[in-house]
Amino acid sequence: MPPLIRQVELNVPKGDWRHLSVAILADGSLARLQADFDVLAESRERQQVATAGETHVRAGQPLYPEGTRARIVVHDGTSEVLACAFDLPGAFPAFDRLSNGGWIIADSRCDFGKDNAVRLSADGAVEARFCLGDGISDLQCDTVGGVWVGYFDEGIFGNYGWGRDGREPIGSPGLVRFNTDGQVEWRYEGLGGRAGGPWIADCEALNVADGKVWCSVDSPTHLGRGNALLRICSDSVTAWRTETSLAKAIAVDGARVATVSGPWWEPPDFNLQRLDADSAISLGSLDLARLGLGASWPDAAIGRGADLHHIQSGLWSTLSVEALANSLGG
Repeated sequence: MPPLIRQVELNVPKGDWRHLSVAILADGSLARLQADFDVLAESRERQQVATAGETHVRAGQPLYPEGTRARIVVHDGTSEVLACAFDLPGAFPAFDRLSNGGWIIADSRCDFGKDNAVRLSADGAVEARFCLGDGISDLQCDTVGGVWVGYFDEGIFGNYGWGRDGREPIGSPGLVRFNTDGQVEWRYEGLGGRAGGPWIADCEALNVADGKVWCSVDSPTHLGRGNALLRICSDSVTAWRTETSLAKAIAVDGARVATVSGPWWEPPDFNLQRLDADSAISLGSLDLARLGLGASWPDAAIGRGADLHHIQSGLWSTLSVEALANSLGG
C-alpha cells in the first residue's frame, strides 16, 4: 500500500475570493473558508510594517472592511460544492460543521468582553452569537452537540484584556467543551482533578472522532516531560508521555498514533507511535519530502479519526495511520 492514500488538487478560488481557513469535517471532507477580501495578505503586510517600527499605520483598524463576505466550500475528494455564504465573523476563523449541517465559526483572537463565535444554519443564516475566548488553536465538533476547543498559551494565560483583574481566560484549562449556545459543558481538570494530573500550557492538535477526543499538549509537569497525548472519553482523561516534538496534527487507530510533528525551525515529518501503559513509544518517522510534499511546514496539517491531512499549495494529501505503519513496518 502506498503511504499516501489520496491526493487531490484543489480548485483555485475565482474572482475576488481568497483562501482564509481550512477544516477537516467528521466525514473526512475538506472544508475551505474563503473571503472576498484578502485578510491574510493584509495581516502579513501589517506584520511587516510593525516589524519596521511603523506601528501607526492602520493601527487599531480591523483587518478587513465591514461587510466582507465569506463562504464555505466542501470537497469530498471527488468534487467541490458551495455549502453556504455569510458575513465574515472574524479575521482568523476556526470552524467545523455540526451534525445537523449547521456551522460553528470562531475567531481565534478575541478581546475581553467581545463575542467571537457564531452558529450558522446549514444555509448560512446566523442563529446565535457568543464568546469562546481568546487564543483558539483548534475547534472540532462531535456528533452529540459538543464543540471542543483547544487553546494556545495566550488563551490559557491571558492576553487581549484576559487574565488580569479577575478576568480568568475562558481557555485557562487548555481544553473546553461547549454546547452549541456557547455554554461550558466540560473543562479539562487534569487526571481526576487539576492537582492530580498534567496541566496544559499549549494545546496544539485536536482530533474529535468516534466518541473520543485526542489532543497533543505541552504539559511541562507530566511525568517530568514536556509533551503529552491526552484522550478524553466519557469525560474520563488518560495521558501518555511522548518524547517526540509537540504534534501539530494527530491521528489514532487503536493503540497506534500518527502525528505531523517537529520543531518549527526544522522540516516536519510523519511520526508513528504505539501507546504503552503511560508512554507513547516512537516506531519511526517518514520525511514528508520523500513523499513529494516538500521540506517546509504545510499550510495546514489536521488529524481526524485515523487519517492525517496535509494541505499545501492547493494539494490535499491524506495519510492513514495504517498506511504509515505499513510503510514503516510497524
